[in-house]
Amino acid sequence: MTSHRPFRFGVQADGARTRADWADLARRAEHHGYSCLTMPDHFGDQLAPVPALMAAGVPLACSSIAPHREVVGKTAILFDPLDEGALEAAMERVTSPDAATSPLVSAARERAREFSWERAAEETLAALIG
Repeated sequence: MTSHRPFRFGVQADGARTRADWADLARRAEHHGYSCLTMPDHFGDQLAPVPALMAAGVPLACSSIAPHREVVGKTAILFDPLDEGALEAAMERVTSPDAATSPLVSAARERAREFSWERAAEETLAALIG
Protein backbone atom coordinates (compact mmCIF):
# COMPACT_ATOMS: atom_id res chain seq x y z
CA MET A 1 0.00 0.00 0.00
CA THR A 2 1.49 3.30 -1.04
CA SER A 3 0.71 6.00 1.51
CA HIS A 4 0.41 9.71 0.86
CA ARG A 5 1.10 10.52 4.50
CA PRO A 6 2.11 8.60 7.61
CA PHE A 7 -0.61 6.08 8.24
CA ARG A 8 -1.79 5.01 11.66
CA PHE A 9 -4.73 2.72 12.01
CA GLY A 10 -6.54 1.52 15.10
CA VAL A 11 -9.64 -0.49 15.75
CA GLN A 12 -11.53 -0.71 18.97
CA ALA A 13 -14.92 -2.33 18.65
CA ASP A 14 -15.70 -3.12 22.27
CA GLY A 15 -16.42 -0.82 25.17
CA ALA A 16 -18.35 1.76 23.15
CA ARG A 17 -22.08 1.25 23.27
CA THR A 18 -23.57 4.67 22.61
CA ARG A 19 -23.21 7.31 19.93
CA ALA A 20 -21.44 9.53 22.48
CA ASP A 21 -19.00 6.72 23.30
CA TRP A 22 -18.16 6.26 19.63
CA ALA A 23 -17.81 10.00 19.07
CA ASP A 24 -15.43 10.10 22.05
CA LEU A 25 -13.41 7.22 20.55
CA ALA A 26 -13.23 9.06 17.23
CA ARG A 27 -12.00 12.24 18.94
CA ARG A 28 -9.39 10.32 20.95
CA ALA A 29 -8.24 8.43 17.84
CA GLU A 30 -7.86 11.73 15.99
CA HIS A 31 -6.00 13.25 18.96
CA HIS A 32 -3.57 10.31 18.92
CA GLY A 33 -2.98 10.72 15.19
CA TYR A 34 -4.96 7.81 13.80
CA SER A 35 -5.88 8.33 10.18
CA CYS A 36 -9.20 6.56 9.94
CA LEU A 37 -11.54 3.90 11.22
CA THR A 38 -12.60 1.08 8.98
CA MET A 39 -15.14 -1.63 9.61
CA PRO A 40 -14.53 -4.66 7.38
CA ASP A 41 -17.70 -6.18 8.81
CA HIS A 42 -19.53 -9.12 7.25
CA PHE A 43 -22.61 -9.01 9.48
CA GLY A 44 -23.44 -5.38 10.30
CA ASP A 45 -23.80 -5.82 14.04
CA GLN A 46 -21.61 -2.81 14.87
CA LEU A 47 -23.47 0.07 13.20
CA ALA A 48 -23.50 2.39 16.23
CA PRO A 49 -20.27 4.24 15.37
CA VAL A 50 -21.13 4.98 11.78
CA PRO A 51 -23.50 7.97 12.26
CA ALA A 52 -21.26 9.40 15.00
CA LEU A 53 -18.22 9.21 12.74
CA MET A 54 -20.21 10.69 9.86
CA ALA A 55 -21.20 13.62 12.11
CA ALA A 56 -17.59 14.04 13.23
CA GLY A 57 -16.40 14.43 9.64
CA VAL A 58 -14.28 11.28 9.60
CA PRO A 59 -13.66 9.87 6.11
CA LEU A 60 -15.32 6.44 6.12
CA ALA A 61 -14.65 3.16 4.40
CA CYS A 62 -17.33 0.57 5.14
CA SER A 63 -17.97 -2.91 3.89
CA SER A 64 -20.68 -2.95 1.25
CA ILE A 65 -23.09 -5.05 3.28
CA ALA A 66 -26.74 -3.94 3.30
CA PRO A 67 -26.80 -2.39 6.81
CA HIS A 68 -23.83 -0.13 6.01
CA ARG A 69 -25.27 0.85 2.61
CA GLU A 70 -28.55 1.81 4.26
CA VAL A 71 -26.86 4.00 6.86
CA VAL A 72 -24.18 5.72 4.78
CA GLY A 73 -26.02 5.95 1.48
CA LYS A 74 -23.54 7.52 -0.93
CA THR A 75 -21.45 9.22 1.77
CA ALA A 76 -18.72 6.61 2.32
CA ILE A 77 -16.35 4.51 0.30
CA LEU A 78 -17.86 1.03 0.16
CA PHE A 79 -15.83 -2.12 -0.45
CA ASP A 80 -16.41 -5.87 -0.67
CA PRO A 81 -15.33 -7.22 2.75
CA LEU A 82 -14.07 -10.42 1.10
CA ASP A 83 -11.81 -8.59 -1.35
CA GLU A 84 -8.46 -7.56 0.15
CA GLY A 85 -7.63 -5.43 -2.89
CA ALA A 86 -10.89 -3.50 -2.51
CA LEU A 87 -10.16 -2.92 1.18
CA GLU A 88 -6.67 -1.68 0.33
CA ALA A 89 -8.02 0.69 -2.33
CA ALA A 90 -10.64 2.02 0.10
CA MET A 91 -7.98 2.60 2.75
CA GLU A 92 -5.85 4.47 0.22
CA ARG A 93 -8.78 6.77 -0.54
CA VAL A 94 -9.75 7.54 3.07
CA THR A 95 -6.14 8.30 4.01
CA SER A 96 -5.33 10.48 1.02
CA PRO A 97 -4.42 14.10 1.78
CA ASP A 98 -7.71 15.38 0.36
CA ALA A 99 -9.98 12.81 2.06
CA ALA A 100 -11.01 15.14 4.90
CA THR A 101 -12.19 17.78 2.43
CA SER A 102 -13.94 15.29 0.16
CA PRO A 103 -17.56 15.97 -0.83
CA LEU A 104 -18.28 12.59 0.80
CA VAL A 105 -17.38 14.02 4.22
CA SER A 106 -19.68 17.03 3.92
CA ALA A 107 -22.48 14.79 2.59
CA ALA A 108 -21.91 12.39 5.51
CA ARG A 109 -22.20 15.23 8.03
CA GLU A 110 -25.51 16.24 6.47
CA ARG A 111 -26.82 12.66 6.37
CA ALA A 112 -25.81 12.07 10.02
CA ARG A 113 -28.37 14.69 11.05
CA GLU A 114 -31.06 12.21 9.96
CA PHE A 115 -30.11 9.82 12.77
CA SER A 116 -31.17 10.33 16.37
CA TRP A 117 -32.45 8.18 19.20
CA GLU A 118 -35.59 10.31 19.30
CA ARG A 119 -36.33 9.63 15.64
CA ALA A 120 -35.60 5.91 16.10
CA ALA A 121 -38.02 5.76 19.03
CA GLU A 122 -40.72 7.63 17.12
CA GLU A 123 -40.41 5.37 14.07
CA THR A 124 -40.37 2.23 16.22
CA LEU A 125 -43.48 3.35 18.09
CA ALA A 126 -45.23 4.21 14.82
CA ALA A 127 -44.40 0.77 13.42
CA LEU A 128 -45.67 -0.96 16.56
CA ILE A 129 -48.97 0.88 16.87
CA GLY A 130 -49.53 1.49 13.19
